Amino acid sequence: MSLIPPQPRRVLTVEDSATFSAMLKCGIEETHGLTVDAAQTLAEARDYIQAHAHDYFVAIVDLHLPDAPHGEAAHYVVNAGIPTIVFTGSLTSSAETLWELGIADYVHKDSLNSLPYVIWAVGRYLANREIGILVVDDMNTMCQHVAQTLALQHFSVFSTTNAADAFKIVRQQPTIKIAIIDNYLESSNGINLTRELAEQK
Repeated sequence: MSLIPPQPRRVLTVEDSATFSAMLKCGIEETHGLTVDAAQTLAEARDYIQAHAHDYFVAIVDLHLPDAPHGEAAHYVVNAGIPTIVFTGSLTSSAETLWELGIADYVHKDSLNSLPYVIWAVGRYLANREIGILVVDDMNTMCQHVAQTLALQHFSVFSTTNAADAFKIVRQQPTIKIAIIDNYLESSNGINLTRELAEQK
């Protein structure tokens, strides 16, 4: 019998506004029962990550901090391998640049629903852990890109470039609930493959 290690249940917030920081921490802990570490500077965030490198499953990061005024904290957290929600009141940084960096989500503070949305999103990432997604695309670069994007949302992602492997994966992975399939595969028609996989399930 193999023992499966517990999945991370820690959240890092990096926010210099004491009000937003407190509301995030309280909301996430009370709603989802998670441990939240609240950093107000990039230096504090580094200390938390060094102490709990593998314990964070998501981070919520402001773009402009006293010691990181140009989005350096988001870069640092993403490069640490932690799926990152950018939660900012500034429009000075290009959203397209942030998506290219590899963030998981982008939320602007100008909406009344922004804080509840971020708290909800944390719960969504928890729930996504139970959902498997199959990605089938014979273009390897596209297959990898889609798989990596979904993995940032904490889905369990399985990918392949051919139809034959798709059947094997579906048989072996009962958690798969969703399939994303290119319609123009070298070995199969995407619509036919979708129907055949559904029948197999």
